[in-house]
Amino acid sequence: MSRPTLPTARLRWQDDQPRSAEFGDIYHAADGAAEVERVFLGPLAFDARAAAAATAHTLRIGEIGFGTGLNFAVAADRFVALAPPSATLHWVSFEARPIDPGAFAALAARRARTLPCYRALAAQYPPPLPGWHRRRMAGGRVLLSLYLGTVEAGLDDLDGRMNAPFDGWLLDGFDPRRNPDCWSSTVIGGVARTATAGTGIATFTAAGAVRRTLEAAGFRMTRIDQRPHKRHTLAGRFDGDFAAARRPCRHVAVVGAGLAGITTCDALTQAGIHSTLIETHPARTHLPGIVLHTRLMADDRPVSRLRRAAYLDAADYYGWRGIAATGALQFCGPNLDRERMNRIADAFADAGPWLRRVDPSSASSLLGLPVSESALYFPGSRPLATDVLAAHVAAQVTVERRADTVIHIAADDDGVELTLEHGRLRADAVVVATNVVPECLAAAALEVLPVWGQLEVAAATPHLAMPVFGDGYFAPTSRQSLAIGASYEQRPWSESRARDFNITRAARFFTRITGRPADIRVIGSARGVRGIASDRLPVIGALAGSTRIYVNLAHGSNGSATAPMGAAIAAERLGGSFAPFTKAELATVAPERFAARQARRGYRHGARPPSAA
Repeated sequence: MSRPTLPTARLRWQDDQPRSAEFGDIYHAADGAAEVERVFLGPLAFDARAAAAATAHTLRIGEIGFGTGLNFAVAADRFVALAPPSATLHWVSFEARPIDPGAFAALAARRARTLPCYRALAAQYPPPLPGWHRRRMAGGRVLLSLYLGTVEAGLDDLDGRMNAPFDGWLLDGFDPRRNPDCWSSTVIGGVARTATAGTGIATFTAAGAVRRTLEAAGFRMTRIDQRPHKRHTLAGRFDGDFAAARRPCRHVAVVGAGLAGITTCDALTQAGIHSTLIETHPARTHLPGIVLHTRLMADDRPVSRLRRAAYLDAADYYGWRGIAATGALQFCGPNLDRERMNRIADAFADAGPWLRRVDPSSASSLLGLPVSESALYFPGSRPLATDVLAAHVAAQVTVERRADTVIHIAADDDGVELTLEHGRLRADAVVVATNVVPECLAAAALEVLPVWGQLEVAAATPHLAMPVFGDGYFAPTSRQSLAIGASYEQRPWSESRARDFNITRAARFFTRITGRPADIRVIGSARGVRGIASDRLPVIGALAGSTRIYVNLAHGSNGSATAPMGAAIAAERLGGSFAPFTKAELATVAPERFAARQARRGYRHGARPPSAA
């Protein structure tokens, strides 16, 4: 079984100058920040680009070789100081040998005194897991999309997904003689496909082979005199056109005002797209006890990568939206036996602080209650204030709310028309983000069924410091109450049956891990329905044969982690920035994945063939 983590850089220090033991080269000169200015930001006219950024404009900068994060930190601090408050810096970087999180924390502590961005970067530094990692900083004004893996693989993954060109590129791989993979014609060709007329480029190296490769790809290059530091570096401009992946939509209808719908509207707002949020159940109250959590796997398959990528991205998203992390403890249970827990803990032992195994003593300290078992600790988990998220989205001027029921959706070359119970709505596209597949999309033959569930709100005796998972879960909703649940009903149970099930399971679980009886006094209940796909993965993307009808649904019991992912994917497809997930990960949730299975085995799990719809 392949390990999920990447090998990290072997870092060596000479005074205050880091070196790569693997490549035998320095990360930067002794005057690091000044070097960034003279080699990269100056030739790219970065200050002028930042200061001239128009309202709601995104300045897109690509970088090969994230390294110590110095280029990014210098540029991010400069952007925040110079750019209009409504402008955004999107920094897209590639790194094959990331620095170990512990080593990076120590490095950032040395740098934060002069470069404040390092404080945020150290707190949000991604684990060495392959694929995309997105981090939001400076209140969302700075966006970092970091691809961990080879630059060739990262650029290939980006190919065909960009809806706007890059404004500039920093090529900062190690010496081409020591690290030729960063300077190949394939890599430079990938860079060129993100560029348009006027896109700037700058490199530390002035090697003739690099200059000729850049010129062959369409960049007009010149040498920059860097004496007395070195003789020359290279800088240039692209001379060509950019082919956008798709034309951005102006107005999108979003059906469903649950977590998937709310986050979809939020993602569309960030992309500058107006949305109409259609609430089919506007009177529904806030559902307590929703917790950001995930079920990990120890291997490196695309579906395993997807789960951890969705969780890590969601943690960053909710943190950006002001929802504080409390952490969560995962004990053994029906879905996690001791052997599997140990495999997961071992697989991610070198992946930094985002996940770790804790012994009973540490688990007790974290929970504020003596427990007798080891657990997995997820520091980034948090209870979700969905009402706060909903209020935030409702306050956006680009979001219109409408209480109605969708009867029919029809798409044509110019957009979609929604027939509602109380009128009609015209939009460029629609995203269906309901709990289950609505009747008007039955012909899509998606293998999704409704599964009912109930959670209880109980008096908190004793108080738990964080959510606990295992055989069911406990989630504090305040110091006075906690949520317990949730039932999983293939057919709807009575409220009393679901309550008895939840109480019995919770009492058994609590007694098992604490050795003491549970005092569970129920003070309320909440019922709902989840959509569950046949493979237990969400269904996200365009329906087969359509470029106007999208879905973001079937999140099951993992929607706290996967709903923001679905929102990002929908926004990419509708003209926003690329979602921070690889093509292989996107394929695992695409609606068309059911077609091949249906060709082999027929229509199952609630799906109906078009002729039967």
